Amino acid sequence: MYREEPTFLPESLKLLLRKVFTENNAEIKIVSVGQAIVQAARPRVIIAPLQIGLAVELHHHFASKLLIDSLNKHGFVLHIQR
Repeated sequence: MYREEPTFLPESLKLLLRKVFTENNAEIKIVSVGQAIVQAARPRVIIAPLQIGLAVELHHHFASKLLIDSLNKHGFVLHIQR
């Protein structure tokens, strides 16, 4: 299971997302959405761990460059070659 680096997300973003996601087991949603927001705000400066991990895992399971390229175009994963 994915575990967040405690210092990756700004505390203010964590607080906002905890207000948005109020269910008991929302930590994975908070981390996922938070990392997506940070990556979208600073795409060339920050490389979110979730996006790297997701790209590597999907490539390992499906070995599909087309899948990774498609998800990359939509901003869900970083390109494997990065």
